[in-house]
Amino acid sequence: MKTHRKKAGGTGIDRRRFLKVVGGTAAAVALAPPRKAPAQPKGLTLKAIIHLYPPTGAVQGLLPAYEKETGIKVVFDQIPFGEGYAKQMAELVTGGARYDMLTPWSFWSNGEIGTGKLEVLDDYVAKAGPALDWNDIIPVQRDLFKYAGHQYGVPISSQTFLLAYRHDIYSAAGLTPPRDGVLTSDAFAANVKKLHKFQKDVYGMVWHHKPVAAAAMSWAIMFNAAGGRWFDERLNPLFNSPTAALVTEYYTKEIIPYMPPDVLTYGNTERDETYQRGLAVQQIPPLSRIPAIFDPQRSKVQDKTTFVTVPFKGLGGTKYERSPAVDEGWAFVINKNSKNKKEAFDFIVWASTREKQMRMALESAIAPNRASVLADKDVRAKHGWLAVAERQFKANLPEAQFPKIPEWGEIMEKHGNELHIAYARQASVKEALDRSNAAVVALLKERGYKVGTHSGKMPWE
Repeated sequence: MKTHRKKAGGTGIDRRRFLKVVGGTAAAVALAPPRKAPAQPKGLTLKAIIHLYPPTGAVQGLLPAYEKETGIKVVFDQIPFGEGYAKQMAELVTGGARYDMLTPWSFWSNGEIGTGKLEVLDDYVAKAGPALDWNDIIPVQRDLFKYAGHQYGVPISSQTFLLAYRHDIYSAAGLTPPRDGVLTSDAFAANVKKLHKFQKDVYGMVWHHKPVAAAAMSWAIMFNAAGGRWFDERLNPLFNSPTAALVTEYYTKEIIPYMPPDVLTYGNTERDETYQRGLAVQQIPPLSRIPAIFDPQRSKVQDKTTFVTVPFKGLGGTKYERSPAVDEGWAFVINKNSKNKKEAFDFIVWASTREKQMRMALESAIAPNRASVLADKDVRAKHGWLAVAERQFKANLPEAQFPKIPEWGEIMEKHGNELHIAYARQASVKEALDRSNAAVVALLKERGYKVGTHSGKMPWE
């Protein structure tokens, strides 16, 4: 099949550049020679490398039924979130065939596509017809895994961000619980400060900052709300723009001091557990982590939580009706070197049907990737937060989507690292953002982009 990889400045992502991305130690392990999977005399086995989180966990729960129906066994090899990009890139860059399917985060997807080792799914989607019902899958989630006009991934769920807050603590403190779409950045900061330790050992806010690309993603929610732009028309990066500085100062001074003291080490799990245990008044989870709030074994706050759209309205003087967040997500993609590409796509279609999405939504509180399921009256009746999610999706800005260039995952790693330094007060905001911007300039120039002299359409348009 013809390769549809779109190169920037004549460059792709090869082994040498990959080593730069992931670092020597991680790459040395990840780039070990592929080992052949043991023979499966009883039938075909499909293997996928996944980050285990609620949506992939829900799919994993369906695997015994798939094997019973088809005789095909599907094995999910789990990887920690922080190792996901390096390990998936290693599989692709080395030309490995250990895995038939991978599950990239949208931050990683363009880099993985840039290897030229992912299967283009255009023909598969067209031939699947009603079995896949492609037009029912939420367009913004489909487009996260579309590059240069070609489809590379099928979304696992839908993903944006909401504010989850303890309405009982708001009321006890004499604060009016916020209504959807009205919470400004100034009011939110004041609430975080007032509610911090209002109840003993309960922090005003908790969020996640690990891995560092996740810190950059969280920052991007505020950046979008403040009207930020990633590049100007000449392709000059704007990671140290006045808007970027305003957002970083706001978060550093107004929000972080009212979080747990070790919050810069928190990933999704630590953020979830802090909120579940009732140790924080509010958090801004991605939709994929909302099931943790409703976990009957672990959560103490499921009946005390209300959801509204993200709370940064008016940041930087913007006039949005609702604060825009970011769209992101996860997908199944197919390794071009797999010997079982058709069978892998058949499994993806099976796991993506409306029936499976309904089951995942109703039984596991997974935000569906299908518009028909998102609008289903039974799903809405059980999960009222999905109506809030729909309003957040509508508030998110198409023009603020992350640039579709192979280097974007690397860029967010670099920016997130400098944000960490600023948040920890190991450098001033200006110093950290200037270094971040310089690193992005250097990276893009190395890859052949015409930084500062570009004209016409942007490379990702």
